[in-house]
Amino acid sequence: MLLTIVTINLNNAKGLQRTLASLKTLLGHDIEHLVIDGGSTDGSQEMLVEWQKQQPRNIRVLVEPDTGIYNAMNKGWRLAQGQYIAYINSGDEVIPTAYSEYVRFLQESNADVCYAKILVFNETGNQSFEFEMHPCNFRRCT
Repeated sequence: MLLTIVTINLNNAKGLQRTLASLKTLLGHDIEHLVIDGGSTDGSQEMLVEWQKQQPRNIRVLVEPDTGIYNAMNKGWRLAQGQYIAYINSGDEVIPTAYSEYVRFLQESNADVCYAKILVFNETGNQSFEFEMHPCNFRRCT
C-alpha cells in the first residue's frame, strides 16, 4: 500500500460528505482511506456505513470516543497500512487530478516527508492562502 488517507471527524456530517465526495475517484489498490470518527451523533456514522458500501475497496472506519484531534490523528497513524500517510480532515476537499500528481511525486521523489500545495478558501469562495509541494528526507539514527 503506497498511501493511507486519514480523515478524522466528529459531528461534521456536512464537511465529511464534501470530503468523501472529493476522494471518491482516488481510492484504489495503492490508496486506502481510513476514517476515524470520535463517536458522532449527527448522522456521520450512518454516512460512513453508506460510504463503505459504495467504496468497498480499501476503506476502513473506526468509530470510538477519543480525547481530541491529536488522539484521533495518532489512532489513524497507528492503523495506517500505507508507506505514506496524508491527513485530509472532514471538511477538507481534494482536487483528484492534483492528488494523482501528488501520488506520482511521492513515488518518484523517494522522500520521507512531503507537503503539497494546499489552497485555502474562505466562506465566500475566494482563495485566501496557498502552500507549495516539497520533499524532505530524514536521517535515521540507530
